[in-house]
Order: sequence, then C-alpha cells, then structure tokens
Amino acid sequence: CHEEFGGMMLTYARMFDNTFNEEHEDQCTSWQRTERGTAQFLQMAAVSSRERVMKGAKRLLHTALCDAQCQEVMAESFYSCCAKHGYQILQEREYSEKLAILVENINNMMVMADLGGEGGKHNYDWSIMSQVQGKFNPEVECSKKGEVNYYAEMGAQCDL
Repeated sequence: CHEEFGGMMLTYARMFDNTFNEEHEDQCTSWQRTERGTAQFLQMAAVSSRERVMKGAKRLLHTALCDAQCQEVMAESFYSCCAKHGYQILQEREYSEKLAILVENINNMMVMADLGGEGGKHNYDWSIMSQVQGKFNPEVECSKKGEVNYYAEMGAQCDL
C-alpha cells in the first residue's frame, strides 16, 4: 500500500500543478472545479461554528470526489483496496480521535512558528477537515440514485 499511496500523492501534486496552469483544460485532473468551494470553505472556517465548518468540509469533499463528471477519474486516481482499508481504519473511533490530536498538535506548532498568519493567530482548526475526511466514505457519500458510483464498484472488488 505504501507504493500505491505514494502514487496517489504524486497524482494529487500533479493535479495541484494543473490547477495553476492556465493552459490546462481538463477539469477532472486539476482542482480548478473546487476553487470557489475551497475559498468559501476557508472564509466560513474562520468565523463559523464547528458544526457549520464540518458541514462545509463535507460539502467540499463531496464536490471534489463525487462530481458525476469527474467521479470515475477521481476514483481511479485516489481509491483502491488500500484506500478502502485506510478509510475503514480512520472510521474506527480510536484512530479518528488520535488523528484529530495529531492534526491539532501540528496546528499548535504552526501557531508557535507563526505560520498561521498575523502574530501567530490561526483561526482555522485543521482537525475539523481530518475528522470529516476520516468519516467520509465515498462508497456511501457519492451514491446518487440512478448514477454509477465508481467508488462502490471498486470497493466491491476488495477482499478485506
């Protein structure tokens, strides 16, 4: 799985590069289609309640992973039996809580290193996105009546 996750991270990085390439036209291999949603999420994250931010994070993940036009590309790029197993581990309460603690500690280090903005003030709680990601199962979340769910199709092939 380590090699597979490494490949996923390379794909993620390429998509990030494609996002800033003005000549790149394929919306499914860049994050351009999530640009507006990401900006709205970050603005909301600084001023809204934790519950609203969690709903916004889930909506952003849904846009990134479940869009009907790009779902097949996203599933092929970022979902596999290893990823499914990783989601299963993250959905266990103990791991989800430990992940939230890890991300909160990273957040605190960013504040101490003044990486969070003016005077170390860092309004966004990065553990929220990690908690949402840990509970976001694309096999369930990307299901839409009458449409193919590529994550569920791929997951059905896994023998876990």
